[in-house]
Amino acid sequence: MARIKKLFITHLLQLLAVCTLALPLTSFANCGATNKKLSFADGSVACLEEFGFLNKQGLMKSIPTESYATKSQKHISFAIAVTAQPMFCPFEQSMQWGEFNSGPRWSINSSEAREAVRSCENKMNAAVQMFGKTGDVQSCKCEVLVESGNVKMSRAEFEQKTKTYERQIALGLKPIQVSEAQLKEQADREAEAKRQAEAKKREDDRLIAMKNRAEREAKEEAERKKNAPPTVFAMRRALIIGNDSYKYADPLKNAREDAKAMAAELKGFGYEVFLHLDQSQKSMQAALRDFRDKVNAGDEVLFYFSGHAVEIEGKNYLTPVDTVGMNPSQLADDSIDLKSAVLDPLSAKKVKLTLALIDACRDNPFLKTATTRSTSSSRGLAPTTPATGQLIVYSAGSGQTALDRLGPNDEDKNGVFTKVLLSEMKKSNVPIHQVIRNVRSEVVKLARSIGHDQVPAIYDQVDGDFYLKK
Repeated sequence: MARIKKLFITHLLQLLAVCTLALPLTSFANCGATNKKLSFADGSVACLEEFGFLNKQGLMKSIPTESYATKSQKHISFAIAVTAQPMFCPFEQSMQWGEFNSGPRWSINSSEAREAVRSCENKMNAAVQMFGKTGDVQSCKCEVLVESGNVKMSRAEFEQKTKTYERQIALGLKPIQVSEAQLKEQADREAEAKRQAEAKKREDDRLIAMKNRAEREAKEEAERKKNAPPTVFAMRRALIIGNDSYKYADPLKNAREDAKAMAAELKGFGYEVFLHLDQSQKSMQAALRDFRDKVNAGDEVLFYFSGHAVEIEGKNYLTPVDTVGMNPSQLADDSIDLKSAVLDPLSAKKVKLTLALIDACRDNPFLKTATTRSTSSSRGLAPTTPATGQLIVYSAGSGQTALDRLGPNDEDKNGVFTKVLLSEMKKSNVPIHQVIRNVRSEVVKLARSIGHDQVPAIYDQVDGDFYLKK
């Protein structure tokens, strides 16, 4: 009896083991009496409601309130065809079904599968025109996903594929690779826009910081200037005389233009300028007298004369336009003594600087040699000894004449010396001594270019650096 009992228990255990192995095939499909089941290629079964893809409403446009699960439960047979290559092709689907039947099993109707594929691929052709496909495929096809509850793949493969379809639907039905590329492109654009915005913000912040720093420094500088002791500047005054229209000597062509150009330039340098053109003896004496009355101690003074000048017995005279000059004595009486009428009175005024520029070294105009400037039995003006604080410049040295132009084709309205002087004066932060030396070097070079000797004479008793233009 005990042996029979032992055999019974052994067979019972074996039966339980067999039932346990069969559970994956049966117990997982306990879907209720009215629900039909899916059968997979690996032998497993499952309920329709277990898969989100099969329960998604709206995939069938003609019946948007139905899902594959709800629709298939109502018919005796059905077939679902979907895109075979969701990575490369748009999403399309078609579901075909047989007669109504709410029983627990389906029957197979192979024509429904063929019709589902055909209908799906017709829709696919239109979808390709709209969404396109990737270059990895020649054509886009459809395949049967489920046919009357039968699935020709394992459950794991089915779950993976239907999740792929759900992802493709969420991406807008386009091929997944196309959608992913577009999403990446959009992400790249957004990242680039963000990078540019950040770069712009950094640049804006830098510019704002620079502006704030500049405003702060300007404010500090203004405060320093406000609290600094007042700066005392020497008054700058200039007397400019240009004589062209000589009544008893050869008239000149450049003197007035030279004087006007000098006056305009010196006004830009901060000089109070007194300009006089074609002066008679009386008007020239009056101009000198008025100028002396305006000059004060400590002023910086510039005297410029362009016209005829003569040297008589070692003295230099500037000639007004009404000078007769029948003989040396009359010439001296009718003219202006450069030293006694111009330079000495300025020295007596204790001016800080006297810069005298005399562009007047021409041949004797009373001897009818009118191509160059100066008059007397010898050429040029006599050397001079300046007082302290005086810098005297003649446009040509002793025994030389100053050129009005560099030849018949020179149409410049200024004489050679003044033309070079005007050019050198425009250079900022150059001491006056260096300006004059530069003028002399350039005049010498230009004169030699046409075979003429002209070396401006410089007589300097100025201590320290002075600047025409700062």
